[in-house]
Formats: sequence, structure tokens, C-alpha cells
Amino acid sequence: MTFIQVALSIILGTNLLWWGWAHYHAKHLKHPTLWRILTAVYVLAQLALVAWIFLDRTQSVGMPLILRAIAYIWHMVGAPLAVALAFIVTTLSLALFLWRAARTRLSAAPSTPVAIQPSEPPSHATPILSRRTFVAATIAAPPALTGLGLAKAFWQLDSIRTRDITVAIPDLHRSLDGVTIAHVTDTHVGKYTSGPILREIASRVNALNADVVLFTGDLIDSSHDDLPDAITMLRAIDKPLFLCEGNHDLFGGRENFERTLTSAGIPLLLNQSADITLNGAPVQLLGIRWGSVDPSANRRDAHHDTNTRLVNALRRDDAFPILLAHHPHAFDTAAELGIPLTLAGHTHGGQLMLTDSIGAGPTLYKYWSGQYARRVSDRLAHAIISNGTGNWFPLRLNAPAEIIKITLRRA
Repeated sequence: MTFIQVALSIILGTNLLWWGWAHYHAKHLKHPTLWRILTAVYVLAQLALVAWIFLDRTQSVGMPLILRAIAYIWHMVGAPLAVALAFIVTTLSLALFLWRAARTRLSAAPSTPVAIQPSEPPSHATPILSRRTFVAATIAAPPALTGLGLAKAFWQLDSIRTRDITVAIPDLHRSLDGVTIAHVTDTHVGKYTSGPILREIASRVNALNADVVLFTGDLIDSSHDDLPDAITMLRAIDKPLFLCEGNHDLFGGRENFERTLTSAGIPLLLNQSADITLNGAPVQLLGIRWGSVDPSANRRDAHHDTNTRLVNALRRDDAFPILLAHHPHAFDTAAELGIPLTLAGHTHGGQLMLTDSIGAGPTLYKYWSGQYARRVSDRLAHAIISNGTGNWFPLRLNAPAEIIKITLRRA
């Protein structure tokens, strides 16, 4: 089964599960028919948006950005939350039913007769939260949160921070002490990153006045039609610039992406090295591919371990090496090989994080945002993982888009 078939099955399944649950429990509400009509219309509209997205990918029918964002946020945040709430409420209701049934059986057991004493009349106090209110809130919460997420997404969509990170490296060449690097990654030029924000990114990078700009993949989101705008953005950067590729770059085909950038004179490193001089000291940039060029290989495998070992064979003894990798887990192999500094992206800082350490980032990745260090034998290696500068998904929570300014220091 292909990835698209799996995705469509999950999308259809979550929508139908929530719809069925809401339809059944609407009987407890005032105006149940109206609630059932509203939930049916909402689910059918969301499924129509999904169909529109897939049609737009093949036919370019021009889907409005806000409708695409609604579908993305609902199916990746709202719908999973809706199904989770339905499961929790159903489980709690079943547990309450079983508890009451057990109490009823215990109270019905024979016992010694006792005299009945006069007592106060039973209390008929209204519960703090009625069943009707609880069910209505459970049904309405996921679509309401989707609406709030949409508002936050468009409020922050063009917001980019600059983060300063200092890396202390043992035995760093004295001439490299104080050298600065602008780390840019995951611009995802396309649906959510286009127009004036591209000029803003180039302007922000230039304002850092770094010695070199290193870009670690996902220049575009998916369509190679966006490559001209992406190349224009890169050419607006007035410092030496080097790139490696990411998985989104290759969605429209590896050969066309690599050929278009190299033909435009953009220094794309494909398991290759580039020798530069910073402040009079030699530096060697090692850039790895995404995946394998072997047609028989798993196309979804990053192959970062193999590619890191391949590019490491190009290392010079007299130059300071920096690895450019899209996937952050290349850092493990780089540390083992003694590469002192690895730059990577791909994670978007976790994209949806409850706190700095709780969320999608640590769930999916070993390294997901910021600075990491590993000591292998007597060698210390560092990695800088950026949250990315653009967006493929409109909503970020506690994982702001960023450009990182790295300063090298001699430890």
C-alpha cells in the first residue's frame, strides 16, 4: 500500500469515527437534528477539501491558501484530537456504567433488616456540568480549536526569529575564533512561503553579516515551479552560500532539482566537498545527498549514515570540516567519524510542541532543535539543528521559524 493510500485511509477513518460518535451522542442534546446536520456538513466539507488538495497537486486548480490551511490543521490536529476525546469519553462512560451496575448489585444483596429512621428530603441540586453541556463541549471543541489554530497560523506565518548560538570547539584554529555562520534551512518556498517573505529572508540573512551562509535542505516545498523564486531568493544573499538537499526538494524528481540548481550556479553539494577560506584559515564543507541515487534503494530512507561516510572520505587533514545534512540523525555518524560540527534541519523544531521538551520533536527525533554535543572517545562533536525558516504546515506551537547565527569559539 502506498503512502497516499495509507494517508487517505487514516483521513477517512478519523473523520468517519468522529462523525459517527458525534451523530450518536447528539441524541442527548437539545435540537439533536441540528447538531447532526452541522457535524455532517463539517465532515463532508473537510473531505471535499482533501479531495481539492489532491486535485490541486495534479491539475493545479488554484486552491485558496486559507482553505488548504483549514484542511491541514483539522486533519493533523483537530481530527486526531476529536477521535482521542471520543475514545476517552466513551471509556469513562463505560467505566461509570459498570461502576453503577456493581453498586446496584451490591445494594440489592440480602441484609439484616434495620429500622428506617426519618431523614431529610433528598437533595436535587443541579450538577456543576450537565451531561448535555459536556457532550456539546466535547463535540464542539475540536472544530473550535481548529479555528483558533487557523487564526494563530496566519498571525505567525511570516514571523521569523534570529537565534544566536556560540559553539566552543577544542583546538579550533585561532584564525577561526569568532567566525560566524548563518544557518538557514527548510524555507519550503511554495504555498506558505512565497512573495515578500522571500525577500525578507534574504534581507535578514544579509543583516547578520556572517562570514558564510550554509543551507541544509528543503529549499522548496514540493513543486519545481517554485524553483525560480527560490533561486532568486538565494541570489539576493550577498555572502558565500552553500547548500545540501532535503526530502521536499526531490518530490518533483531528483534529476530536475539538482540540474536546475547547478545550472543556475548555486553551489549544491551532493556527497561532495567545497574548500573555502574563512579569516585566513582553511574550511572544508561536506554536503550529503538526501537518500540514495540507486533506483533499487528505499526512496523514503534518508541514507544519512551511508552518505556521511562517503563524504567523510573526502576530508582533508589541514582543514576544519563542517557537515551539511538535512536529517539531524546524521550527527551520530559524524560524531563517530570525528567531524566537529554538523548543521541540519528537517525537524521544524518539532512543529507542534507543548513545551521545549514535550511534543512532536522528541517523539520523532533524537535531536530536534538547538545545540547538541557528543563525546566519542576523546573527541567532542557539536550539532546545530534549526527549526527552519519557512513552512510546509501552517501552524507552529513553541517551535518558531528561525535563522541561526553561529559563532565559532576556540575552547
